[in-house]
Amino acid sequence: MKIKIINGSPKTKKGISSRIIEQMEKLLEGQIETYRVMRLVHAETPQETIADVLAADILLIVFPLYVDSLPAPLIELLTRLESATCHSEAKPKVYAIVSAAFESSQTFTALEMIEHFACRAGLPWGYGVGIGTSSLLYNAGGNWEKGMASGTYNVLCDMSANIKEKRNGQNIYTAPKFPRFLYKAFGNFGFWRGAKRNGVSNIWARPYINQ
Repeated sequence: MKIKIINGSPKTKKGISSRIIEQMEKLLEGQIETYRVMRLVHAETPQETIADVLAADILLIVFPLYVDSLPAPLIELLTRLESATCHSEAKPKVYAIVSAAFESSQTFTALEMIEHFACRAGLPWGYGVGIGTSSLLYNAGGNWEKGMASGTYNVLCDMSANIKEKRNGQNIYTAPKFPRFLYKAFGNFGFWRGAKRNGVSNIWARPYINQ
């Protein structure tokens, strides 16, 4: 079975999407190819590249949530894939994993967008996984089987088993095990530190309120 994974993050460095893909590659095994969305969008031979992506049994799309939606380069790529399916006999089954900084429920709309893409492109849709508080996964290192990442790891295990059998499912929403109030406290601390680093003395300032 040919499995192709698209890393939908525009980042050039490793991020959450890369960590998730690393876990899925271990779980799926077999013949797997991973593509970065920026390289696909800027490929010198776009038609050949798109055809290569579609020449798969399974297409797994992994991406970060951008303002309750998809990163712009990923939208561009999906548009090209949709156009190419009209001239291609290949019909890979589509699955998706989207990571959000806060609540996993925020990923609902983004997963629907991927499902709509699959429908418009005439590709069979499997299901998707929405992961909340995903920055914690980056700090969990490579071993997700134990600790706060274990719940998310089990969801990915189930997904890999379903992908191997090409099974459908309902979208699943999960998050690392971590107290909500602590996550908010650490997040707020990070915002304050970032503001100070960038010369912002008053994070509550509203300079345009009377304009």
